Amino acid sequence: NLPRWVRFLVPNVCRIVESGWNYYPLTITEYKCSFLPQFSIRIETRFENNNGNRDDVFPDRGLSAEDIDHIDIAFDPFPEKYYRQSEDPVTFRSRRTGRGPLVRDWRASDRPVMCCYKRVRVTCAVYGLQSRLEQLIHKNIRDILLVGHRQAFAWIDDWIDMSVDDVRKFEKQRQENTNHRMMASSDPQSPSGERERESERREYSRSVSMKDELLSSARTDRTCEKPPRKAGSFSAPTE
Repeated sequence: NLPRWVRFLVPNVCRIVESGWNYYPLTITEYKCSFLPQFSIRIETRFENNNGNRDDVFPDRGLSAEDIDHIDIAFDPFPEKYYRQSEDPVTFRSRRTGRGPLVRDWRASDRPVMCCYKRVRVTCAVYGLQSRLEQLIHKNIRDILLVGHRQAFAWIDDWIDMSVDDVRKFEKQRQENTNHRMMASSDPQSPSGERERESERREYSRSVSMKDELLSSARTDRTCEKPPRKAGSFSAPTE
């Protein structure tokens, strides 16, 4: 889904390496690209039991008001291509918990509530492309995480009873499945690889929303030009 000007610059084969460290309630994720060794994305995440009212979650560097982006899963503009009525927090109601639908100013009144704070740093030492790449990353990360938060709320009946051990087992299973698919699809002579590629062409992938954590959000940080930005993403009540 890269824009044409990016596809023109990037070779047909480009490897992106994702590294992650989970120290809940703090997680760190980094992305690096084989084609652009001077390019990287670093995402720091902290989960807190509040409604996003803290401005000092990442105290090592000051942030001004314009550097903070509050993401509202219910009422922020939403990419039409990802919209599904069953995942709309404005109309969804949980059968098991009775939570929802969300109304205006729900962050101030609904309890319990969790906020996921994210700081995203983009390093892009590519002359002439820095601003455009940062804008592209900014938009895509925000869209991805807005979709993910909406789905985390709408899927609450599926995960509300999961323990931490259940979550770890689920993560391990998904990791193994992903590794298997990547290995199979990389072998052009493998029948299973062809089946995997055909399956990927037919199926709608939800990795766009569940890539990193169930509850997360981000604002692109322009570390080359400006101080980093922090985002507050507000989840559904979690208890």
